[in-house]
Amino acid sequence: MSLRNKIILPVFCIAMAWLLVDLFAARRDVSVLLPETVETTGVSHLWGAKDGFGLNANGAIFAVLDLSDSAAQSIADGGILWLNAQPGGRITPDWQPTPVPRTHFWMGRPDSTAGPWPNPTILAVREEYGAGPHIPRDPQIALDAALNAQGSFYAVGPGRLVAVVVPATRRAFVFYAG
Repeated sequence: MSLRNKIILPVFCIAMAWLLVDLFAARRDVSVLLPETVETTGVSHLWGAKDGFGLNANGAIFAVLDLSDSAAQSIADGGILWLNAQPGGRITPDWQPTPVPRTHFWMGRPDSTAGPWPNPTILAVREEYGAGPHIPRDPQIALDAALNAQGSFYAVGPGRLVAVVVPATRRAFVFYAG
């Protein structure tokens, strides 16, 4: 093995280990944003962006979490009263039913260069916060549909946190910028 390869291989391994630790930490961080009783079975999609390195780095995350059958049923049956009674997580008890209001937070500012979106969208929220990861089209379409229809619930938490639970599809969407 050449000297060049002897140097590159350990550096590559350290970098990959760092990225894996970062990925597992992000998955853990996402799963504790919702109340503990909103059982998730896993993180099906996770997109993020970070400014800096390590634990104190500012970051933005968009995640799709799978809800357990019992959590989806509890949310569907109990609605806001059940959600607001759940302890834990970073969501303060202030869940609301969808559709979301047609405000600048959900539709974009009319005085922005692009103007408001025709309907509420997570993209307007990303623009409101001024930062955020790229949100792939399929999850964005599914989340926007949930924001504009009845039957789902959303909360805006501290630290630029937006959570939407969709019991019909057994999914929770979490957007965090900060």
